Amino acid sequence: IKEAYKNILKDSGGIDILINNAGLFVKSSLEEIDEDLIRKIFSINVFAPIILTKLFSRNMKENKWGRIFNIGSSSAYNGGELTSLYCSSKHALLGFSRSMSKELHDYKIRVCNISPSSIKTNMGKIPLSTYQDFNTFLDPDEIAEVVVFLSSFDSTMEFKEIALNRFDIQ
Repeated sequence: IKEAYKNILKDSGGIDILINNAGLFVKSSLEEIDEDLIRKIFSINVFAPIILTKLFSRNMKENKWGRIFNIGSSSAYNGGELTSLYCSSKHALLGFSRSMSKELHDYKIRVCNISPSSIKTNMGKIPLSTYQDFNTFLDPDEIAEVVVFLSSFDSTMEFKEIALNRFDIQ
């Protein structure tokens, strides 16, 4: 992460918009969880966004403007069988986002946690239950459109949490 940060600073001088979108999902029972799995999931889902936010917000603070989007999950609000590590990591990201929204507010840096429901990705193909239908999942482009839309608002616009779900009515 730090090497990528240095290269970006060298090439562009900094960034105005940070999108923390990496995520790791593993289904595991309590008995299957070990310390390595905990570290792996939290390293990607929580620690990386915290480190990236810390590094890239420096330049945003100097410029008195920035946007940070943490792509969470609706799982941050719900628990699920065999998904305790994923749910707890996304809940941690939500808490971090809420705190950063307040901490960075005076610098005109807006932090938003976007919590989509299931998305049409390879990760979304991991079945959670028999009632889920991959065809009804959100398209990744829809999430990107929300980020672009929210990025377009000026510094007085407040946005902190967005939950995205698709419901097919028949």
